[in-house]
Amino acid sequence: MVMVTQLHVHPHHFGIKSFFMFQINWKDKETYKKYVIHIFVIFIFILSLVFVSLAWYYHHITEHAIASSQQIFFDPRLRVLTLSDPNGHDIIKAQLGQEIPSWQLPLHCPLIETGDQSKKECLWKRHAVLRVNHFYSPDKDIQCYNVSWESLNPKYVPYDCFDIGDVQWFGSSNLTYGSMPISGKFDYNSNEYSAGNEGVLQSAVEFYWITSNAVGLFVNNEIPTHVRWNTTREGQMCLIANFTVPFYDQDDKRLPRLNYTLCNGHDTLKTHTFMRNLHSDPEKLRMIDTKSLQDPHWSTVAEKKSRQITQADVENVARSVVKYGLNCSTIQIDGVWQSKLGNLEFDVSTFPNVTRMMEIVESSNCSISLEINPFFHFLSENYDHGVKNNFFVRDSGAYVPGLVHWQHGIASVLDVSNEKAHEWFVNSIKSINSNYKIDILRFTYGNSNWLPHRPHFNVINETPNAVRRLFTNLVYSTNPKLVIDNTAQTQNVASLLSVKASIITMGTKTCISDLIPKSLTLGILGYPFIMSDGFRSYHDKINLNAPNLPSKDLFIRWMQLSAFFPATSYSLSPWSFDDETVKVSKNASVLHETLIMPIIKSRKMMQDLHRGLSIMRPLWMANAGDSTAKSISDQFLIGDTLLVAPIVCESTVKRDIYIPAGIWNDQLRSTLVVGPKWLHDYHASLFEIPHFVFMRVYN
Repeated sequence: MVMVTQLHVHPHHFGIKSFFMFQINWKDKETYKKYVIHIFVIFIFILSLVFVSLAWYYHHITEHAIASSQQIFFDPRLRVLTLSDPNGHDIIKAQLGQEIPSWQLPLHCPLIETGDQSKKECLWKRHAVLRVNHFYSPDKDIQCYNVSWESLNPKYVPYDCFDIGDVQWFGSSNLTYGSMPISGKFDYNSNEYSAGNEGVLQSAVEFYWITSNAVGLFVNNEIPTHVRWNTTREGQMCLIANFTVPFYDQDDKRLPRLNYTLCNGHDTLKTHTFMRNLHSDPEKLRMIDTKSLQDPHWSTVAEKKSRQITQADVENVARSVVKYGLNCSTIQIDGVWQSKLGNLEFDVSTFPNVTRMMEIVESSNCSISLEINPFFHFLSENYDHGVKNNFFVRDSGAYVPGLVHWQHGIASVLDVSNEKAHEWFVNSIKSINSNYKIDILRFTYGNSNWLPHRPHFNVINETPNAVRRLFTNLVYSTNPKLVIDNTAQTQNVASLLSVKASIITMGTKTCISDLIPKSLTLGILGYPFIMSDGFRSYHDKINLNAPNLPSKDLFIRWMQLSAFFPATSYSLSPWSFDDETVKVSKNASVLHETLIMPIIKSRKMMQDLHRGLSIMRPLWMANAGDSTAKSISDQFLIGDTLLVAPIVCESTVKRDIYIPAGIWNDQLRSTLVVGPKWLHDYHASLFEIPHFVFMRVYN
């Protein structure tokens, strides 16, 4: 018998249980879905964060790569241009466009360039266009900016300032004292074209500077430029380009422009030679005639003590040179030799027999140096011819010749930009050269009143510096033997550049003040053939009893110092003192001939000149990393082998001498000195000048 058990399930119980089971399952699914959604959102968030982070990272990397590859660091918002060294250290900062309102931003001038990174162009509407180009030296050791401003409005003036910093600056200034390195403050406007007795700019108007940390700044001086050193703001030098009176009309509508090159490298000397070759061509420079360098030049005005000289005065100088057994390159006819300035013929009343004079001069083993200038007195024989042919610079009205007051009276000035005037003047001077066997021309036009107010030239866009350059080239084309007192941009012309010494009182002593620093700076500017040309006070006063004339002691110190210059001109004769002074003059000539001339004539010196170096050099050129040498302005080098440490004050027989690195032979003591070191209280009698020869060591 099979037993069957009946299972009874209450329907109600089944429904409730199933319902609760269903509810539980449904809640799990909802929760699961929520979890899934949350997880998905979190995943998307994390993924987005990763993508954003990666995007930011790679953007940052790209931006950093672009920024690190930038060659021009210019912030258009602040208008600050920064030049850095290869390690990223800021070397110099320039604040550009000082005349543009600070709130005005330029167009298309991104902080970071993504295109050609060697160029940047920024436009300020109604003001100016700025262009900056970056380039390297061929060996990549030196990097440069070329900065160019073009005004869009005659009223806008390009105005850039540079931080001077705590480094030393060498180069142009119109400081009589403190010019090397530059200290103090000065203000120079080339439009005023009157330098006066104002330092380096009295002799050569160049706008070039080199610093102790190997920064170089060169300004195109064909552009009218105003230099402010520590006068706009302490610790800044500023360049301003504008067309202002007295050279330009006050209503001149020409658009100002400014162009300069800013470079930096690792080595001051290397940066200097690079910039000299960048903006001139020293390889074209040739050596000056040996006799012009070797033997001294003698002034007739110095002997006569008046500019009203005669044939007899010239002959007396020639006879004195023979009498005292002195060497002679030329006797300078440096006073009035024409009856009227501009006749371009000897005055027969004062020079009755020029042929006889030349015979006497030649018999003394001298030649003649003749002073000429571009002025024509309004009563001169050539004045009417010049007026009829428009050979002269016109006045502010541009219709009649302008007049200037020079030392010989009222005169007009040759318009050197006029080709016909140029040709006529050249032929006239060549005729004088050939008729009278003139060996050297001395071209001078002074430092003030050499052009009329607001002058007008045959060529419209002439500038004061362009006129200076044209004058030098004009006279050089008539005679390659040339002495000049003033010039600009003529570094490739092999001429003697005259430098006169100033006399100052320091305490109880009288000293030669600026001859060394000025001559060294002119060498840095590219003028190697410096002629020590007497004393400024004597030349200006022409009076033996004038104050500040050199004593015998100081004159002897000047002769000793001048013996180490490339050339010497006596504006005061040694025989006007005594026989002892004459003997010192003879010894100075022997020293120059036996010690200096072999260095100047050496093949090494010619190679150095073609590199852009000078004959006389500041002490730091022996070792560009020597910070002590860069502060010294009363010692100098001849080439790279001779160190000179002159005594420049009267009644003084001791001085401190700095010897740079290396082994140097003391020529007075016949001992070796190993530098760098100081020689304190070095004794040198009145008839001695300390000098040291570098001893080369060969392995």
